[in-house]
Amino acid sequence: MRDANPAPDAVRLLFVDDNEILCGTMAREVSRLDGCKCMSWTTPSAQPTREIADFAPDMVVADPCQTETAPGALRETHLNMFGDHESVAYIPSDASGVARECLRADYSGIISRGEGLDCFIRAIESMIAGGVYIDGVFGQFGANTLSEDRTSEDEDGLSAREREILIQVAKGRAAKEIARTLRISPKTVETYKYRAMNKLGLSGRGAVYDFAEGQAWLA
Repeated sequence: MRDANPAPDAVRLLFVDDNEILCGTMAREVSRLDGCKCMSWTTPSAQPTREIADFAPDMVVADPCQTETAPGALRETHLNMFGDHESVAYIPSDASGVARECLRADYSGIISRGEGLDCFIRAIESMIAGGVYIDGVFGQFGANTLSEDRTSEDEDGLSAREREILIQVAKGRAAKEIARTLRISPKTVETYKYRAMNKLGLSGRGAVYDFAEGQAWLA
């Protein structure tokens, strides 16, 4: 395990896997990224230690295939344990069915275990920047799944949480203030804000305010 008490502004990543050597390697390599701290958890079948629970990760990387729990239920379990965070699946390249379930359960990324460390690091960097990463192995059906699910979103393409945060931004509230109100991390607020603004093609707080006013969100 590494960096139980990272700097307040560091992105906290928890790597969950039953392979102790792999956990140690990933924690070490991810912690080398600027502004990122990583801990590993090698006994996911048990309750997390106090050290892990207090780590309050912004992102949890886990392999649902190592459990008897469906991806959506596993995400809910982790949300209950650690609070709001991004979920990332690290799964075998032949687990296409699991990958599809992860997409439907709002995972932020799906990374193949068959790829090398460099690919894993690039994927993590992409998600830290606010993107959604789907390994090329799963890319085609992933795109189809996202297309199918798009009908569940409102006409503006935003999820309920993205809209909620964008409204708070339009009202002039800072990420830390929004995070306290919603009981999530400032990094998670920034991630949702980035996605919402990217979907709407907005740049800057002024554009967010104008859009929100035009939608009568501020009434």
